[in-house]
Amino acid sequence: MKPASIGSEPNTYMTDLQTLLAGFIKSGVPFVTYRKPGDREIFVMTFEPEGIQELVGYNQLNQQAGFVFHPYTATSREAALFLKPSTLLTIGQGDSGFNTGALNGTNKENGFPDYFPLPPDEIRNSYKWGLNEILSAIGRGEIQKAILSRTEFVPDYSVQQAPEMLVRLFDNYPAAFIYLLYLPGRMAWMGASPEILLERKGNNCRTIALAGTSVADHANSVTWTTKEIHEQQLVSDFIEGILNDFHFSDYRKYGPHTVQAGHLFHLGTDYEFDADPTVINFGKLASSLHPTPAVCGLPREQAMDIIRQVEKHDRGYYTGFIGPVNLNGESNLFVNLRCLQFVNNGLVIYTGGGITRGSDVDKEWEETVQKAQTLLSVLEKM
Repeated sequence: MKPASIGSEPNTYMTDLQTLLAGFIKSGVPFVTYRKPGDREIFVMTFEPEGIQELVGYNQLNQQAGFVFHPYTATSREAALFLKPSTLLTIGQGDSGFNTGALNGTNKENGFPDYFPLPPDEIRNSYKWGLNEILSAIGRGEIQKAILSRTEFVPDYSVQQAPEMLVRLFDNYPAAFIYLLYLPGRMAWMGASPEILLERKGNNCRTIALAGTSVADHANSVTWTTKEIHEQQLVSDFIEGILNDFHFSDYRKYGPHTVQAGHLFHLGTDYEFDADPTVINFGKLASSLHPTPAVCGLPREQAMDIIRQVEKHDRGYYTGFIGPVNLNGESNLFVNLRCLQFVNNGLVIYTGGGITRGSDVDKEWEETVQKAQTLLSVLEKM
């Protein structure tokens, strides 16, 4: 599929993008738009109803071209989706003047769920209770780490404001995977994720162990504690075990090093390895990596069990994985972090943090506040 393109100057193509997406939302055209970390090009896929399919098996990720939107777990109320584009556009290069008249929507109502938030004090107390439950399980030796998440409701926002919010994310977070997914009558999500799950570009594959969070003015001023170094090492050990299981023992390892994600910093270790794209089972490898200890915990099954016990919400697509596969010789899957979901009466921001031995309850709560600020800072400027 050869992509069309619009807009050659930044101030032009961002305006064109907002106009294009606003028209899609008004007309009920299903779409996803995204930009990969460090790239200038923005991609837009539109879908016909028959192209919005459930993922029938991870082998689909090996050869079929499309966009994957996968929930945190198979037990989620939300289905794993494999979206096959009817139109693929690139924005940011080439000639302007893409004609949207040929794209006909369904004019469906949004159909998003209502959300009934708890009082702020109850949210904070519930999070701290869950955190103490996890620390108790760690103390009993049942788990080494678990990720506890929470939600934050922001009223009086609608999906019609999503195009403006998206452009602000593009401006503020050049090193993140930025996306907006709109399926009228079903869902709308957007986010700015700093974390690669698995990438393939020709024969080269890459994944990253990303964990530990710090707030600082500059990377040189970040000081990593023993707790954060240990947290990141658990993720690295897990990824190395998976790569060895798949016989990629000759991987190249870079790190750990400090990674900036907006106003936050993380510890990251990059892993690269070579694999013939006709031989590697990309889908199976991605499904084996997911969910990593960075979004679940260790041991994985035991951590998932305690998360089910203490979290009071369904994560849905938060901490799932998302991204385009088999387009232009590349597949790019990211962990769905720093994301929000549009609901009928506003939007819901998802955030969380890794709990290990030595975690401080108040500091862990503050970390979720700082992570939510990735998206709240965009809203505050509107």
